[in-house]
Formats: sequence, structure tokens, C-alpha cells
Amino acid sequence: MENPLRTWWKVREWFRIPKPSIYFGPIISELPFGLPNKWIELHSYDVTWKDKYDSPRFEFTPQINLELFKKYQLLLTFQTNNNDIYWETILDIIYYNKSLKDAINKNTWENCNKEKINAFTEGFLTPKGERIYLYE
Repeated sequence: MENPLRTWWKVREWFRIPKPSIYFGPIISELPFGLPNKWIELHSYDVTWKDKYDSPRFEFTPQINLELFKKYQLLLTFQTNNNDIYWETILDIIYYNKSLKDAINKNTWENCNKEKINAFTEGFLTPKGERIYLYE
């Protein structure tokens, strides 16, 4: 079984762990691979993303998915309040060899109030990550 937090683990000193979220009920998540074929299936996925114009594009949060009787699902996902900023910043560091500061500055977005938000302003960084972003 794949470690669903494999990507986060590489930058764990700089980024806080995403919060787990649990769902149990009828199957709602057919992604990324579709409906189950067996009576009991267990899958785990790291962050799902794609490369577009030499930049990462977040698609799905890491998850552990237990599907029961082709009808029910126990789904554990790891999420933040802004998954796109969090995961794309991490992916920029790991796969595009950007420094922490460059990755955060590249993934700064505007919210509906025209405020600039990024991994630093959203509180995604550990104290060590904040020091590196501010002083190095």
C-alpha cells in the first residue's frame, strides 16, 4: 500500500501536516480510478497532480479509501483550507527544484477580497519553515 503522505514527508520540516478528514457512507469518490470491482477494496493515493506548462497543477488530496460491498466507502483524506496553494507549493519545491521562498512567492494568489494569500499567510508552515521563508 502506498504511503498517502509520501510527498508531504519530504518537506515535513517546513510544512504542517494536513488535517485528516473522515467520511463513511455511500460511495461518493470514484476518483481517481472508478467504481470498485471487488466486494472489499483498499486503496491509498499520494497527492494527485499533473504538469501543465512546466508547473504543477493539484488535482486530488492524499487519501486512504476502503470500499465495502461495492456500495459503501470509508474515506480518509488529508486536507487543508486551501489545497491548491498548499500542494502546488510543495510540488514546486520537490519536483521543480524551487527554494521555499521562490515556491511560496510563485504560488501567491488573491482571494475574493483581493488579499494576497500563500502558504505563509495561510499558516501552512512550521516554525522552521517560517524562519527560512522570512530570513533566508
